[in-house]
Amino acid sequence: MRDLRRLVFVLDKVERVVPLVAGSSGLAVVRERSPLWADDQRVGAAGMSGAVWGALRASVRCLQAARRSAVREVKASEPDVGLEWVVQGALLRRALEWACRAVWLVEPPRPERLANLALEAPDPVVVVRRGGESSPAVGADVAQDVWLVCGGEPVELPVAELVGQVVGGGARERADVPLVAAAATVLMVLGRGLELVKERSRAPY
Repeated sequence: MRDLRRLVFVLDKVERVVPLVAGSSGLAVVRERSPLWADDQRVGAAGMSGAVWGALRASVRCLQAARRSAVREVKASEPDVGLEWVVQGALLRRALEWACRAVWLVEPPRPERLANLALEAPDPVVVVRRGGESSPAVGADVAQDVWLVCGGEPVELPVAELVGQVVGGGARERADVPLVAAAATVLMVLGRGLELVKERSRAPY
């Protein structure tokens, strides 16, 4: 039996992020002379900062959609478990890809940032591993494993450790709830992306 209520509980955490990615958020202000501002001078605001914020917001929308799917399954009298698992897995995979893309774009030194932005179709595995590598509680290998699991691959995940980072305390999770771990992983990478955007948007003085 899937632990849907636990999945919903973890996905509830995305509501804390929604105000942070809103256009009215203070985080969305790119300060003059900041690294992100300098990038925008090179490629235009719709290029670098627009791409980064677009990726963060897309990740949040995918997480919200995954939560709606899980809630719908909890409430359904006869849920189509197989279909909902596929839907939730696909949404969490896209959420991870978008969150990792934001990190992949904003974290490296400027030459690499601009080179990454110019790539029309980057290798998703490279992007996902970079996002995980930049998130200390995740790591490149776990990020890639989560990406594979969401695509239906039978990969074992450190579920308790990942979920515990998000919900706090010594979380005890069953090993058969990989999507719960996937949701926790996306939230951690998303948080890392927001941290990096804050750093890159800050003026040096």
